[in-house]
Amino acid sequence: MPEKKIMWPHAARPDYDKAEYVKAEIEKMREFAFKEIDEAMSINNRVYKNICLFSLIDCFAQEYANYPTSGLSKAFCDFILKFQDYYDYLELPEPVTLFYDYEPKLRELASGPEMPEPELSEPGTEVSIDDLGPLDGQKVSTVIRTNKAEEILTVIRREEGRKEAKNYRRNHRLIHLIYKMRSKAVHELSRMGNENKWEIEDGRDEPFYRDMVRLYEFEGNIVSEDFYELVIPNRFIYNLTQNTLSNFFDFCLKEQRLPLENRSNFKRAVDLTWRD
Repeated sequence: MPEKKIMWPHAARPDYDKAEYVKAEIEKMREFAFKEIDEAMSINNRVYKNICLFSLIDCFAQEYANYPTSGLSKAFCDFILKFQDYYDYLELPEPVTLFYDYEPKLRELASGPEMPEPELSEPGTEVSIDDLGPLDGQKVSTVIRTNKAEEILTVIRREEGRKEAKNYRRNHRLIHLIYKMRSKAVHELSRMGNENKWEIEDGRDEPFYRDMVRLYEFEGNIVSEDFYELVIPNRFIYNLTQNTLSNFFDFCLKEQRLPLENRSNFKRAVDLTWRD
């Protein structure tokens, strides 16, 4: 173990004003964070742009949670939900990704044990997203407020049990999908969920759906399949980051809390020892 020595007693300066010191440190950190947010948005590569914005959120989210060694996604999601106040639908389950996730099971239920599914058939399912109408360009904030997700979760609850339905609900909350986007970008440089250049020119600033077509080979045939993709624009991540961090710094002012309080006083021995 490294040797520790007490050198001398600590004494605050006579003119030290804790409240003024904390306020100055918060405003210094606010200025730094907003400068970094704007610099991130100046990056041309949309994946790198998102990585920088997500990393800024993560920096303060993990600090606020006192650097947990597990449950990192929970710290990220909880931090945003606590401090952002722009969007009132981030905790709702998103029905389209939920449907696609459970669709193979829905098709099994539709086929039944005595009705094997033909090779390339598209059997109907007990619940579908077709009745949502054309979704290309539709805002997620509108679709997520329908009861479609609850219809799907009702089937999951019946077939898989309450615990599994609860897991599906949690994993398809929009805030959790944002965390998935963050993880795919950070770990794989994935463009999953990014808008294209035409959509950027349209100035979209909230999540929406786009029509997609994919081609693949299936048992000697080329199959064309239509589906919808969830898109989370850079501008939405930018606004979410600004709003979340702005409210966090306001919270720190109110509570007289340093923004990196848990990193102070060597509570986190990570710099060169990698002891997190």
